[in-house]
Amino acid sequence: MTVTHAGDGGESYIMYEELASRNASLEPLCAWAQYDLRARFIVDQELSIVWINDAANRIIDDHNIMSRDSGRLTFSSKTITKRYLTMIDQSKPRQVPASMCIGANDDHYVLLTAINIGTTARCFTGISMRSSAHGIGFSDEVLRDTFHLTTMERRILECLVSGNTANEVSWLLMISLGTVRVHIRHIYEKLDVSSREPLFNKVLYLVER
Repeated sequence: MTVTHAGDGGESYIMYEELASRNASLEPLCAWAQYDLRARFIVDQELSIVWINDAANRIIDDHNIMSRDSGRLTFSSKTITKRYLTMIDQSKPRQVPASMCIGANDDHYVLLTAINIGTTARCFTGISMRSSAHGIGFSDEVLRDTFHLTTMERRILECLVSGNTANEVSWLLMISLGTVRVHIRHIYEKLDVSSREPLFNKVLYLVER
């Protein structure tokens, strides 16, 4: 059996090789789990984690808004927990992922995407995680073509999603704070949002491309 240890209480979660050996009907889970090395984990219909990779473990350990308790992902507030449950529920009947963005420590954000990867016999949800503290990359062409952002607006958006404040963007791009704020206002207008969280939710699917 191949396992990865979560690091709390000696818990261990079954890797996709073991899932495959249990039942051939779990093949969709195995295919999703080995898709790439981004932070990912799988929960069953009771929301218990049945598989998790090291990248997801690191994000959970690095942010004080999340932890593991009795084999489940838990959050620091009931509001975030409710949004997490809603995201999973929304992903079940849909062909496209459901997503959420939550503020973390040190002005960073964690983006989560849930997708239904269940079989006919059991319900499973695959969840991808991205932390702005670890860097989040976007397709420059898609940002331009989908949202009609200028080159400077795209650069500022990537800085914002990486957890930088307007002052830090000003320093990084060597432009005035007033200019940064004007560009941020234009970004919000083009994406029809009014704050960072809905902004990140709007572009989240680009991260998963």
